[in-house]
Amino acid sequence: MMNILGLDYGEKRVGVALAQTPIAEPVGIINNDARLIEEIKKLVQQYQIGLLVVGVSENVMAQKSREWGQRLKDAGFKVEFQDETLSSHEASENLRHKTRSFRSKPQDAYQAAVMLQDWLDSKNNLLAGSDP
Repeated sequence: MMNILGLDYGEKRVGVALAQTPIAEPVGIINNDARLIEEIKKLVQQYQIGLLVVGVSENVMAQKSREWGQRLKDAGFKVEFQDETLSSHEASENLRHKTRSFRSKPQDAYQAAVMLQDWLDSKNNLLAGSDP
């Protein structure tokens, strides 16, 4: 399996998750500033990433996420998109047992992990369904 980076795009920050196995894990948050693409390049090199999966939500943010994903493609990255409409809610539900101070911090990396896991699961289901 190739290493995959999941990216939860936001106007202030981007949540990052990593899949080196069939399980996605949160990695961290990158500020959405002039160094964003450079920071992603560093992660791609560090983890030997073969694919970026960009989460796409709804409405205006969906368009912004797709445009940002296109900029990543233009920068030479292989990019796929994944619907993340429910990932924020699912990440919140998964973190309910954490302390209030933990939950008050940005959860973008966890949202990225939920989105990436959804992508991985959909691909695994497709592959499993193609076996005779």
